[in-house]
Amino acid sequence: MSGEIRVTGVRRVYEIGAGGSLTALDDVDLTVETGTFVSVIGPSGCGKSTLLRAVAGLETPDAGQITVGGLTPERAAADKMLGLVPQTPALLPWLSVLKNVSLPKKVNRRKGRTTADMVDLLSKAGLGDVMHKLPSQISGGMQQRAAIVRAFGLHPDVLLMDEPFSALDEFTREALQEQLLDLWDELKATVLFITHSVSEAVRLSDRIVVMAPRPGRITDVIDIDLPRPRGQALLKTPEFHAYEDLVRDRLRGAFHYANAIAS
Repeated sequence: MSGEIRVTGVRRVYEIGAGGSLTALDDVDLTVETGTFVSVIGPSGCGKSTLLRAVAGLETPDAGQITVGGLTPERAAADKMLGLVPQTPALLPWLSVLKNVSLPKKVNRRKGRTTADMVDLLSKAGLGDVMHKLPSQISGGMQQRAAIVRAFGLHPDVLLMDEPFSALDEFTREALQEQLLDLWDELKATVLFITHSVSEAVRLSDRIVVMAPRPGRITDVIDIDLPRPRGQALLKTPEFHAYEDLVRDRLRGAFHYANAIAS
């Protein structure tokens, strides 16, 4: 089944106090092709998370249309096509790591993986030694790793990730990026990934979508033509740093444009 995400003319407005309003998204168009890894980056308040929540069916646009594999987000979610990884792991504290990540197969026996599959995924994610521990007995990085494995356990066509590494130290972030890429390379879900980190976006992505606030909109889409797999050595290359500089330049341009509109 197709995992293409198509966003067409989407607008989302929130009503705020005293009869005012905030335009979180304004005329947003975006296509994320099946099996690609696309990151969305931009300053706080640019609508990144609103866009992801709309794709997940958790927000209803005021205008425009979103489809996932040709279906509405709500239908795609009901058909278990979507996996969601939030900023915090949200593991059930009374269940072991293995039982937490095995929950998808109880929710959807058609697509959920077997326990043996989940043991294998946990091992590949570096969690083989802690799979029988409770969440409180492992580190925050391990908890987030388990949340990612749980999302992959549903074998989703589309994986939506909302700044999943933002609360982690840089060393742990880089380790989890590598493990995420390993899992994605094997399972080939379409990924829409929200981040504030330029280096993270460059390392992970096929394309980077740059957004600006007031109102939230897409100002640039940058193709990342770097070889895969993208291990630690790539982070030190001139080509990697050139892409970092390019993304920062586009972010600065978006920020200055937003300020010019606001003034």
